[in-house]
Amino acid sequence: MPERLFATGAFTFFGIFAALAFLTGLGYSLYRRDPFSDALTRAWETATMSILGGFLARSFIGVLLFLADDSPNAILAISWGFFLWPGALESAARLVGEPLLQPQHLMGIAAAVGSFVGMADGLWQVHKCSGPIPFTFLIDVTWGLAGSTNGALFHIANFIWGGHEQDGRKSGHRYKSGFRLKSGFAVTQGSVMSNMGGHGPGSSLYKHEMVHVLQNRIFGPLFVLTYLGWMAVWLLPAFLAGLIAKSYTISEAIQGWCYFNNPWEVWAYKVGGYRNINAAVLWSTTTAVVFAVLFFLPVLGLAIWAAAAVWG
Repeated sequence: MPERLFATGAFTFFGIFAALAFLTGLGYSLYRRDPFSDALTRAWETATMSILGGFLARSFIGVLLFLADDSPNAILAISWGFFLWPGALESAARLVGEPLLQPQHLMGIAAAVGSFVGMADGLWQVHKCSGPIPFTFLIDVTWGLAGSTNGALFHIANFIWGGHEQDGRKSGHRYKSGFRLKSGFAVTQGSVMSNMGGHGPGSSLYKHEMVHVLQNRIFGPLFVLTYLGWMAVWLLPAFLAGLIAKSYTISEAIQGWCYFNNPWEVWAYKVGGYRNINAAVLWSTTTAVVFAVLFFLPVLGLAIWAAAAVWG
C-alpha cells in the first residue's frame, strides 16, 4: 500500500504540475499588477494546493481500490461514481470486449483532476485558510470528485472567455459567462458556477447555485448520479404527458418534469431563484417530496447493495 501511494512517478508528476502552477499563479498576479509579495503568496498557494489536491485525490482512489483488492467491479464502480466519463467508457469497453481501465489509470486520473482543482482553487484563492487543509477543498478532491471532475472541464472551457469573477474566499468559483446548457440558465458542477451573468454573492441565483455546490459536497457521487438518473427516468413519461396534455407543450413537460421538478432543483429553488415555466407542469412541494422518496429509497438501497458487493 505505501509504495502505491508514494510512487516516485506520481511525485514527479506533482512536482512538475506544482512548478507550472507556481508560474501560473505568479504570472496571473503580475498581470493583475498585484504587489510582488502578494504575487508570491498567490503563486505559493497555487502550487501548494495543486500538490495537496493531486495527492489527496490519488490517495483516496488508491485506498478505495486497495480495500476492494483492485477488483474489476471496484474499477467500474469507482470510475462511474467519482469520474463519470471513464465509467461510461469502461462500460462501453466491457460491452464490446475487454475491460479498458486498470487501477493505475484511475489513480492517474485522480491525480490529474485533484492537481487541476487545487491549482484553480489556489489561483483564485477561493477557500478560507482554516487549518492545514481547508475542509471544503478536502471534500472536493475526495468524496466530491465526480462533480469536481466536471468542474475542471468547466474551468478549461471557461478560462479564456468565461470571465472568472473575484468573490473572495467563499469556497466556490463564479464565471460571468461560459458553458451553459440553455441561454439565461446558470449551471454548476463541483464548486464551479458557470454563466452567472452579474449575479454575485447575496443574489438569489448565487444562493441557488451554491446549494448545488453544497449538495455535491454532502452527497458526492449520489448527487451526480441521481440527478442524471432522475432526468433519464422522467424523460419518456414527460414526453408522453406533453403529447396528451392540452395545458403545456412537450418541451415544457420535459423541462418541468426532468429539471424543475428534480428534487435537487426543488431544494435549490427553495433557497434561491424562481421556476420560470408554465405552472401547469410544476409539482407542489408535497408532490415533489413524495416522488423524491419513491425515487431515492430504491436508489439508496441499490447503492448500499453495490457498495457491499464491492467492498463488503
